[in-house]
Amino acid sequence: DNLSPVNVYPSATQIDEATTVFTVDASNTDGQCTICFENQVIGQSVRRINHCGHTFHKNCIDRWFTTNVRCPNCRHDIRESDENDENDENEYEYDDEEDDY
Repeated sequence: DNLSPVNVYPSATQIDEATTVFTVDASNTDGQCTICFENQVIGQSVRRINHCGHTFHKNCIDRWFTTNVRCPNCRHDIRESDENDENDENEYEYDDEEDDY
């Protein structure tokens, strides 16, 4: 048994392309970081995963990404994200033309 675990983690470029960093302000103060379970408060830097919209304290998610490639909430692999992912409405759009009830 000479096998040892291999850590898989995203590159800095993959993180930058798959996420958006912003500062919490009065319009977005009702979030909670599900890594540390602390509230996101005005003035803190947070990072949002573009594909799913989940938001975390920047320091918490950056530490998470040193050993993980997936969103801690929904398990989306951020390496599969692309620049057009930012809350892509088309992915969740309902097409009512296909209903033949």
